[in-house]
Amino acid sequence: MARGRKPKTATTRRYKNANGQGTVYKLPGNRRKPWTAKITDKWELVEGKDGKPHKRQKFRYLGYWEEEEDAKLALCNYLKNPYEEDISKVTFTQIYDIFYKRKELVVSESSKKRYRSCMKHLKPFYEIPIVNIKIAHLQNHFDYMKKKEIGYPTLKATKDLCSMMFEIAIQNDIVDKNYASYIDLGIKEESKPKSIFTDKEIELLFKNKDRYGVDMILILLYSGMRIQELLDVKTTDVDIINWTMRGGNKTKAGRNRLIPIHTKIKSIIKEKYDHAIKCDNEYLITNKQNAQMEYHNYLNRIFRPIMNELGMKHTIHETRHTFITKMDNADANKTSLKRIVGHSRGKDVTSDVYTHKDVEQLRKAIELIE
Repeated sequence: MARGRKPKTATTRRYKNANGQGTVYKLPGNRRKPWTAKITDKWELVEGKDGKPHKRQKFRYLGYWEEEEDAKLALCNYLKNPYEEDISKVTFTQIYDIFYKRKELVVSESSKKRYRSCMKHLKPFYEIPIVNIKIAHLQNHFDYMKKKEIGYPTLKATKDLCSMMFEIAIQNDIVDKNYASYIDLGIKEESKPKSIFTDKEIELLFKNKDRYGVDMILILLYSGMRIQELLDVKTTDVDIINWTMRGGNKTKAGRNRLIPIHTKIKSIIKEKYDHAIKCDNEYLITNKQNAQMEYHNYLNRIFRPIMNELGMKHTIHETRHTFITKMDNADANKTSLKRIVGHSRGKDVTSDVYTHKDVEQLRKAIELIE
C-alpha cells in the first residue's frame, strides 16, 4: 500500500446526491439485497473532543434492494413524496409541521400565533395518523369544545386550520378527502350586548390587585389594549422614564402605537418591568415559570376564575370596551382616542413617529378617566 493512502473500507459509496438528498450504498458481504438508500432523519448536538457542541447527522434507511437502480428509484420516489414510504404512519402533528413551515415566512406574526393557539385545541389528535382521523372523531371533538364554551370565532379558526392541514395531506396523497370541511359548528350565536366594568367593580379590583392576574385586568382597563397586544409587549417597548409603552398588532392603524401609561397603573407597570428585567425576561407579562403568558391560559385559568370569585360577569374584551366608553364619556379628544386604541382614522393613518406635543395630547386624553 502506498504511503499516506487510506485503506479502502468494505462499504462502497456508489451514488451520492446533493447534501440533504440522500445516498445510495452497496453494503459489504454476501447479501441477497446489498443495495440500500438512506436519508438524513435529523440532526443532533453532540459534544466534540474539543468540548464544544457539534452537529451530527442521524440517518434512516429506506430499505434494501438487489439492484442499484432499484435503490436509486426508491430514493427518487421518496424525495418526491417523503410520506409515500408509509403514509399510514404520518401523524396529525407532522402535517401541521409541514403546514406551519409553508406559512411562517408569508403570514403575519398574529396569524402564526393564531395557528399555534388553534393547534393547542387539537391536542387529542397530535400523535394520531391523519389517515385514521375521520369526520366522527373531528365532530365529537368540536362538540366537546362547544360544551366547554369555546367561542365561535375560535371554533371557526380551529376548523379552518384543520381544513388547511387536510388539504396538505391531500396534496401529498396521504388522504383523499378533507373531512375537516364537514365539521358542523352550528349556528353562530348573536353577540351579547357588551357591558362595562362599573366604578365599584374597578374599585374592587384595586383592592384585590395583589391577587395573581388582577393587575393585568387593571392594565387593560387603563390602556385600552387587547389582551394579546398586552401579552406581546416586550420590556423594550416600555419607557419607564417617559411613562409610555408601545403595542398593537391587529390592524394597520393599531400596530406599534404609543400608549401613555395612566397614573393609576404606573406602579403596576413598574413592578412588572422590574421583575422582567431582574429575571432577564423578554416580555413584560410572564407566567409563574417566567415564560411569556399565553392567551388561553390567562383567559381560562386566571381571568375567568377571578371574575367568578369577585362576582363579576365580564368578558376579557369588555376591558377594552370599558376604556373606550369611559374615554368617550369624559369627552376625550376623538383623534387622541383613536390613536390610543388603534382605530382607523380614514386617510389620516397613525404614524410611528410621535412628537412631544403628540405624546402630551395623548397623555392629557388618557388621564381624563378616573
